[in-house]
Amino acid sequence: MLAGVALAALALGLTVPFLVLYLHEARGFSLALAGVTMACVPLAAVVLNLVAGPLVDRVGPRRVLIGMLLAGASGAVAMALVTRPWQAPLAACVFGAGTTTAWVGVQPLLATVVPPERRADAFAVQFALLNASIGAGGLVAGFVLDFDRAATFQVLLVAAAGCFLGFAALVGVLPEPVASQAAPERGRGGYRAVVRDRAFRRLWLLNAVLVLVGTSQLENAFPAFAAEEGGASPRVIGLAFAVNTGAIVAGQFFVLRWVRGRRRTRGIVVQAAFWSAAWLLVLAGGALDTVVLFVIAPLLFACGEMLHSPIVPAIVNDLAPDELRGRYNAAAAMSWQGGRIGGSVLAGAVLGAGLGGPLLVAFVGGCGLAAVLALSLERRLDPAANGVPYAEEGRHVRGIPSAHGRPAASGDPA
Repeated sequence: MLAGVALAALALGLTVPFLVLYLHEARGFSLALAGVTMACVPLAAVVLNLVAGPLVDRVGPRRVLIGMLLAGASGAVAMALVTRPWQAPLAACVFGAGTTTAWVGVQPLLATVVPPERRADAFAVQFALLNASIGAGGLVAGFVLDFDRAATFQVLLVAAAGCFLGFAALVGVLPEPVASQAAPERGRGGYRAVVRDRAFRRLWLLNAVLVLVGTSQLENAFPAFAAEEGGASPRVIGLAFAVNTGAIVAGQFFVLRWVRGRRRTRGIVVQAAFWSAAWLLVLAGGALDTVVLFVIAPLLFACGEMLHSPIVPAIVNDLAPDELRGRYNAAAAMSWQGGRIGGSVLAGAVLGAGLGGPLLVAFVGGCGLAAVLALSLERRLDPAANGVPYAEEGRHVRGIPSAHGRPAASGDPA
């Protein structure tokens, strides 16, 4: 599974950062059309999330994931063959299926092939692999691409299709997890049951806030503010993102060791603190005209991301019953997509009005709100979903109530 995740992430690194250049430089399409085409990728992902969730619950995550990977491969090949403007958005919609695999396809399957006490570990390793592989893909693409030759882009798109197919082949040899096999009441209640889960609703809101003021803005507000307000050069901004990715790859396992055995909601509070400090550094970098702060701030963002990656997916899958695992992960994906879309719109509108400083102050306040929401979630979250019963070796802590409401003796299975 993790090898397949690395392949899929490599495919994204080879292609997604360069699709606008491919459509504009190599195919001669307008930048407006290229922008619309790129918007079709997350839009297709949002639509597919809602459909894929129930499919996972009905036919199992393995089959759905294979279908999504085949669609992603088909979209990559279609993108390589576009010659007319109207073809590009259609190809992007199909290619968007490949970008949804992380939450709706991979997360439910990964959650069923590892024991519950190791889910946070698995999701953390997945996140580190995603960053390493995307970075490697971008590095390879930088050496291969010639902006004046469409064939170089086509090679990368076909290679991405091969990566998706390789992942599909790896998933194809996996047996269907027992938890996802047919059940007489599979998916009973549908999305209504997900919405009725109070703890999940709070987690959904918490994650949307974190993405809105953190993950989304690292991609949108940070580079724009650093360049416009702080005078940072493209080289400085590129170095900042390299520091962010490198820190995640190098530090994820150390952070994971700290997270294990602690309340996950407290980890989110620490994450919010890291991100608040990061935004304050960015604000100071603009006020003091000190570009070195723009390189340090993404390091603090990375610390928060390394906490986020093992915690939120693990809570989602510990809250989800097996028969609704697909819908829970699909709904969780919507909090990510909603936060990213809202973050892009917010950053563009406010920065365009020349209010970069107040916007960063609002981000600090948003991180504080996330910390409050995390502590509120802790009061409603089952201790098992909050990581309390899982000690260093994946055993229950004696005397802590389990997910079934009884005290869990040391050594009980999760």
